[in-house]
Amino acid sequence: MSVPAVPAAHALPARRDHLRGVACVFAAYFLYAVGDAAAKWLVGSLSVWEILFFRSWLGLLLCVALGWRPALAALRQLPRSGRLLAMNLANFGGWAAYYSAAAYLPLPQLYTTYYLSPIIAALLAGPMLGERIAASSWIAAGLGFAGVLVTTAPVHSPLPALLPAALGIGAALCWALSAILYRRNVHGTGTMELLVMSNIAFGILSSVPMAVTWHGFGGRQALVLAIVALAALAAHYFYIHGVRRVSVAVAGPIGFFSLIWSAFLAYLIWGEVPNARFLLGSSLILLAGFLVIAGHWRRGRAP
Repeated sequence: MSVPAVPAAHALPARRDHLRGVACVFAAYFLYAVGDAAAKWLVGSLSVWEILFFRSWLGLLLCVALGWRPALAALRQLPRSGRLLAMNLANFGGWAAYYSAAAYLPLPQLYTTYYLSPIIAALLAGPMLGERIAASSWIAAGLGFAGVLVTTAPVHSPLPALLPAALGIGAALCWALSAILYRRNVHGTGTMELLVMSNIAFGILSSVPMAVTWHGFGGRQALVLAIVALAALAAHYFYIHGVRRVSVAVAGPIGFFSLIWSAFLAYLIWGEVPNARFLLGSSLILLAGFLVIAGHWRRGRAP
């Protein structure tokens, strides 16, 4: 007598865990967009290095305040945190190159170089992590990047000079490498340790250029700096929890949604109304996101 097949007991919890990871990555990129909008408001009066410096050290204080014992335990791991150095250097290098390119490139071209990083990360995930990239992830990455090009590519702008273009591509490479190293380190390192070490590394690395470009700030700017630090810390927290559960090829295309979050915040804060190109590009980005979710849901249902 044959026994009917029973679905694997772990299939439903695994599917929920995968979708929870996707939701965490979505939340992370939304919070990154909030922090970027606040930082954009500050850039007119403060240097980039001041923003990075105070964002990092305020983030560390928030870590200690919100997670006292785990944060102190993470600080005690500082002498043995060399394995995280390459990851934090790659992440910081991406921000440094990105902001350096911002001085020369128009904003649309700058955004286009930023969104190269998920494509590069997906290419690196195979040889560096041994991840098998599903066809739906490649299609989603292509659709998302096409949406970004439609939305941000300049129509009547000349090609950028070699150095600014190289800086933009260098930022994308650094962020892609950082994403790979996060995926490699995240399972063997506690969340609080990752948060603490990242803030310390950024705070130290930005201290020297910050001292050279110091302008000072008032009470209102200090409040916005606190918002930047809180948004960055929360985004980092959700990103860590997300990449524990989903692959780089899944997390990367979700990053394209930050363009939509940024436009939404720009409308709320500065009254900037999206044009037809933005709506078309956003539709492609949304389709890419739905492909990621559908593909992950389908794989999660498989026994």
